[in-house]
Amino acid sequence: MSQSMGQSTGQSAGQSMNESTLLIELGVAELPTAAVEQLSQAFLTQIKHCLDEKGIRYGSAKRFATARRLAVQVHNIAATQAEQHIEKRGPALKAAKDADGNWTKAASGFAASCGVAADDLHIDSTPKGDWLFFRQTVAGKPTVALIPDLFQAALADLPIAKRMRWGSRDESFVRPVLTLVMMLDDTVIDAELFGVKSGNTTLGHRFHGDKTRTILHANAYEKNLADSFVIADIDKRRETIVQQVNALVATIDAAHGASPVIDAGTLDEVNALVEHPVAILGEFDARYLRIPQEVLIKTMQDNQKYFAVVDSENKILPYFVTIANIASEHPDIVRVGNQRVIEPRFADAEFFWENDQKTPLIARRDALKHVVYQAKLGSVFDRSERMTTIAQWLAEQLDYNRDYARRAAQLAKCDLTTEMVFEFGELQGVIGQYYAKNDGEPHEVTTAIREHYLPKFAGDALPKTQTGLVIALADKIENLIGGFAVGAKPTGTKDAYGLRRATIGIIRLLDNAALDLALADLLAFAAQAFDPALSAEKQLNDIQSYIDERLKGYYHDQGIRYDVIEAVLAVKPAYTHDATARCQALMAFLPHEAADNLFAANKRISNILKKTTVTQSAVDTQKLTETAEKTLAAATSHVKSQLNAAIAQQDYASALNILSVLRQPLDDFFDQVMVMSDDDSERNNRLALLADIRALFLQIADVSTIDNSVGNG
Repeated sequence: MSQSMGQSTGQSAGQSMNESTLLIELGVAELPTAAVEQLSQAFLTQIKHCLDEKGIRYGSAKRFATARRLAVQVHNIAATQAEQHIEKRGPALKAAKDADGNWTKAASGFAASCGVAADDLHIDSTPKGDWLFFRQTVAGKPTVALIPDLFQAALADLPIAKRMRWGSRDESFVRPVLTLVMMLDDTVIDAELFGVKSGNTTLGHRFHGDKTRTILHANAYEKNLADSFVIADIDKRRETIVQQVNALVATIDAAHGASPVIDAGTLDEVNALVEHPVAILGEFDARYLRIPQEVLIKTMQDNQKYFAVVDSENKILPYFVTIANIASEHPDIVRVGNQRVIEPRFADAEFFWENDQKTPLIARRDALKHVVYQAKLGSVFDRSERMTTIAQWLAEQLDYNRDYARRAAQLAKCDLTTEMVFEFGELQGVIGQYYAKNDGEPHEVTTAIREHYLPKFAGDALPKTQTGLVIALADKIENLIGGFAVGAKPTGTKDAYGLRRATIGIIRLLDNAALDLALADLLAFAAQAFDPALSAEKQLNDIQSYIDERLKGYYHDQGIRYDVIEAVLAVKPAYTHDATARCQALMAFLPHEAADNLFAANKRISNILKKTTVTQSAVDTQKLTETAEKTLAAATSHVKSQLNAAIAQQDYASALNILSVLRQPLDDFFDQVMVMSDDDSERNNRLALLADIRALFLQIADVSTIDNSVGNG
């Protein structure tokens, strides 16, 4: 068993630390900008992992990246690998020697597999007797000898979706490799990869300074590139971009309270695009401000990688910030060029905006009949009809406005036929809200059109309107049942219809809105909205099981133990928010001094009742003979009324505290009373008492499944 030394800045015996610095850089043709951040993080992680695995100690490691390079600099790296202590256990001594004390074939074979003679093995005493052991200390190899293979192993594990080959070579990478720098201090480590020999020459800035740079020392990498207009530190470059953007926006008329819209994804791409960032403030024609600002912002972010500007009320202003990769002597020309580029894109959006509004949103509904949703599930119009049916039922159950629900459900998908959504697919729902508002639809309805897609991802906002909540539920329930009905249940990473996301959305909507709505009833009704030929109702058990599995994950992500989740779900709470309240109350009760005994007693009660049949429905107090059982019966009777009141209010924390008074009576009962008495009448009465107690706890959860003696992840 070899020991692998983890990252450390300390010094171990037998392994000297020095001030050496390792530099590894791969110079490449332009990397996909959207992948640079992830690749850079992964490269650093893999290098550190490989160093740890090889037992090479080091102090710290830092990443560098642009679209033209991936690099890692490792400081205070050891000159040699740590000693590796190998230990293998062989056969037991009694099997290793015969009656005459000679080595057996088992011992000789084990020794041969270790490359030594049997006499070189060790005999150690263990709790199970004497055993043969092989032990060896292997001296560490020089770090420079290990780096090339280590580097190649790190590259092999990078998250590259699609690798490419170039030239006549068999190796593949995300983009062609141009240069390879591999140095320990001022010494080049000899290696060859992708047909490129290692050296100390790196790529300079594409336009400024030297086209190539010679690195004289691994420590000088960052400064050397900085002298050639390259900020190699990806994190420092990001900070520089943000500072420049904020500084420029601060120069805009203060009355607007201007601030930039810095989307994380856009920032990462811009950061990857440039090596020497220079922010430039641009303007556009204010007439475009009448277009939905989401369209303008998305156009700037996705197409041009610009940062939009908004005022103190989050309304867009006619400015943007672009990041150039050069320090131009004529920045005004750069500014005008960027302003000119954005103009036709905004003009296109303006045309879509004006043209779409010539047709009322509701008039577009028939066009949905010609948009195929899924072969067996029909058109998007068919889906809209099912959503409308489900939404109206939901509104009735929750006593919400049924007319709003019907209208919003009918309009929810109509923007899919607009030119604006065809161009900006991610804005479906948002565009529908604008067009519905333009048509004079009620505010509740227009807002619901936007909200019905929520939540789109983990942690996303939820609908704030009642109608938005109803349509969001109808949309996701229809999607889930439809997916199962056509055999599209998620498997592994395959989830063509986004059913996992829909399921988590359903759980969050029901839970956060605290809806007194039984999911089983909702599923049963919604299944009836589908074509009978699909037999959707036959999928309901599988759908419920699938939701339960996602619910367990949902609760566990909130820090709730698995045994607590199982205990609550075992009693099948009707409402999701009610199950949540039970889980939270149980988690809070776990440290209670009575918890361990109560849970253990419930487990004992459960085991007893599983092995017998309770023939008596109620406890006959006249048949109670032992003091302990009388006390327990009295305590049980006393807590019943209080417990029922707490549970009616869904106050499970109080309910558990009420039940905690049974701890001592239960302990005394099991210590002093023989439950399975030879007297049938006495035994049945005691079993009835235990069944009565178990029923009390089952009003909250099946706590017999909880093991509070150990932590449970």
